[in-house]
Amino acid sequence: MQELRILNTETDFTTNDISKMSDFFGLYINDLRKSIEFENAVDSSIGSVATVGIIAEALRFGQNINPSVNYVADFSTLPKEALEQFKNGELVFQNSHIAPGNVTNCLVLKNGKGAGKIKYNLSLKEVKNTPNNAEIVKNILIMMQLKQINEKLDSLYDMMNYQNKMIRNQGLFTPFFEGVHYIGNAQGTNIEEERVKYLDKAIEYLNKAYEFASLDLVDCSGILAQKTKNPILRKHNDVRKYMIYMSEDINVINKCAGLQLLIYRYQKKEEETEVFKLRYASRMYSLVNEAVGVNGETAIGILQDNYPYRKENNNMWYEFYNRVIEFKKICDGIEDNKKTFYICGEA
Repeated sequence: MQELRILNTETDFTTNDISKMSDFFGLYINDLRKSIEFENAVDSSIGSVATVGIIAEALRFGQNINPSVNYVADFSTLPKEALEQFKNGELVFQNSHIAPGNVTNCLVLKNGKGAGKIKYNLSLKEVKNTPNNAEIVKNILIMMQLKQINEKLDSLYDMMNYQNKMIRNQGLFTPFFEGVHYIGNAQGTNIEEERVKYLDKAIEYLNKAYEFASLDLVDCSGILAQKTKNPILRKHNDVRKYMIYMSEDINVINKCAGLQLLIYRYQKKEEETEVFKLRYASRMYSLVNEAVGVNGETAIGILQDNYPYRKENNNMWYEFYNRVIEFKKICDGIEDNKKTFYICGEA
């Protein structure tokens, strides 16, 4: 029987806090990567000085799509700790001249004890230009955007704790965790018929949570637009409450998407996968593109203008908007016959 591994940690099985669950899109990316065929040669040179910024962005966001080449960060060879240190500025990406004519590319410790020390060497692995690889790369680029969106939402969810209303628990969180429960049951059985039944039930409950969150998001967006249209009469507690509701809805939609895509991949349901990705893309794009306010404001625009920012989450919703727009572009199609390089790391 094919191995089923969607819930990966004890926390995935037991938590009531969705922000503490695994990075399901990262798991999907690692699974997709196993199917990629690479050229035999590995290029130890990342590129010219002009490409340093491109590679740095690929490391920061998971990928960089430019007119001629796609760069994808291989998170399976770049430890999470290294990426966090790079994003925090503790590690810097640079060329290192070991000997005349011998240039390597690496992540170097910036400050403190051991400053200047090479922590990770980087190289490029070229993806073979085949139709199958092109489709895999497109899916990986899509999942990279979803991974970025998910990370933004998790950090947001951590900052907003409050007592949920019963109706939201019943409509939003109860079916979500029922779906997670059935995934756990599916992973715990070696009987194929039982596994199929449990995964079907998981999809059923995740769909319920997804639909409730989608409908609630539309309602909350309209209410928030009304409550923010007059700055003088604005009730800040009400505004904050509906921003929290919207944030929760978006987070649940995203977690449901990650779990459902992993289930469809396990079941080898390619058509359902494509339909769901388009459904998700449409939902997210309407969030950032459709007007809900009297002056044409979008839901994300209202969140961007009213959110209580701090240093660690400055312009968060604007960055979220950019990730969704990039995700939609990739779903609509990327150029064929472009070279793709995986950025690989080695301690």
